[in-house]
Amino acid sequence: MQGNTYNLKFKVKSLSAFNYVKAWIDYNNDSTFNNTNELVLQLSNVSQGFYNQNITIPTTATSGIKRMRIRMNSGYNFTNACDTTTIGQTVDYTVNIGGINDVGVDSIISPTNVVNIGDVIYPTIKIHNFGNTTISNFPLCYTINNGTGIFDTYTGTGIVPGNTAYFTFTTPYNVIPSSFYICTNVQAANDVYAANDIKCKSVAINLAANDVGVTQIMLPLDTIINNSTSKVKVVLQNFGTNPIFLDTLYYQIGSQPIVKEIWTGYLAPVGTIGDSIQYTFNTTFVAPAGVTLNLCSWSTLANDQYAGNDKTCKLVNLCQLPLTPGAITNVTSPGTHTVYFGSIVIFCINNVNSATSFNWICTNPGAVIIGYPNDSCVFIQFNNIGASGNYFLSVQAINSCGIGQSSPNYNLYVTSPGGGIKELNASNNIKLSPNPTSDKLNINIASVKKGKTKFSIYNIQGAKLYNQEDLITTDTYNKIINVGTLKAGIYFIKIENDDGVYNTKFIKE
Repeated sequence: MQGNTYNLKFKVKSLSAFNYVKAWIDYNNDSTFNNTNELVLQLSNVSQGFYNQNITIPTTATSGIKRMRIRMNSGYNFTNACDTTTIGQTVDYTVNIGGINDVGVDSIISPTNVVNIGDVIYPTIKIHNFGNTTISNFPLCYTINNGTGIFDTYTGTGIVPGNTAYFTFTTPYNVIPSSFYICTNVQAANDVYAANDIKCKSVAINLAANDVGVTQIMLPLDTIINNSTSKVKVVLQNFGTNPIFLDTLYYQIGSQPIVKEIWTGYLAPVGTIGDSIQYTFNTTFVAPAGVTLNLCSWSTLANDQYAGNDKTCKLVNLCQLPLTPGAITNVTSPGTHTVYFGSIVIFCINNVNSATSFNWICTNPGAVIIGYPNDSCVFIQFNNIGASGNYFLSVQAINSCGIGQSSPNYNLYVTSPGGGIKELNASNNIKLSPNPTSDKLNINIASVKKGKTKFSIYNIQGAKLYNQEDLITTDTYNKIINVGTLKAGIYFIKIENDDGVYNTKFIKE
């Protein structure tokens, strides 16, 4: 401490009677020992033995860690701290000027070992000054369950060495229905011993006698349709030790008027069978226009001791109901409701603007959707499974929320072929190239029957965009169609001759 005098004890081991001892303290921390104001001890002609010498720290010395050097030389005197000596010793030490800062938490006064649910606790600690300097204006902190630190500052009367003081944090902790672990610590500047800075304790919870809350909104579901009528169904949970027979429940859509209803029944104490029930409000609501709605529901039990679990909220998605799809059309053979086992037939509906996907359903057991079942047009292969007879085809237009509307049924009569439609596969020897294409589509037909052959192109809405009949007089045939003017997308091509009808698709880039 500045201005104080301290006793420096050392031992000289040399047998000579002509030993010289000097000591310096680097008060300004410039890594140089000067003889003007940093030389604190000099002795001449000392012999072997123990020595006690007083050193006075100047009042002008700055606080902090300093370096002290003690040198001894035998036989002749020396001048500076760094002079060369032949017989002697040099030792450096660290001294702390200004005292030792060591402040710690002695104990946690509040909370006690057991608290009640819903209590508002301002943590209080007992601070102990273990150092030798008076200290104040230092930061403190507390955490709950090792969470985010809550910081404060001790600005009270300086705590003198060896004394204690009490501090209450200004930010409270609201006790929830769960035991917790609290830690407090002090963070004084230049504190030399961290082990006593922190103190922790576990705190148990007394359950409230009366404590009820809404824990879940079961209805409406996560997504509902605009302008649809919906019910509100919630879960009411008893967190308290008393049974409950009467409660007031509420719900509110956004900033709309609050709906209030009275529940009566039996809600068992927490931890027993029947400590939660499902309640459906009698008052329904009409979903507003928009994208989402915020729905909150809560309880206001008389004498409820903890409000933190009374309320729950839910964000509900709102969707526009997709338009009902129009009639299904048979693109392969327009106007025809008869299809044949072994055939592949293209069916389409007009696209629905609000739909993002389509779900096709055919009641014929042998029907297999073999191309793009989520599109507004599909290929359906009718395998020879089941008996000939009447079936139907339908499609559901589904929006981005997963909600759909179904088309009118398309009646089908599935039967055995009588020279009818044939499936397009490798044995037909019909190849399209390139596919996808950006300009010209090359159609190569091998082993084709001679005679008239019709080529037709349809878009996915079923509109015919190209129709031409060619007379084939050779066993193989190659045809090039210019599709450069078509918009990018999926198209269907139908090839018809006396041998049958062939369908496939190509992509225009």
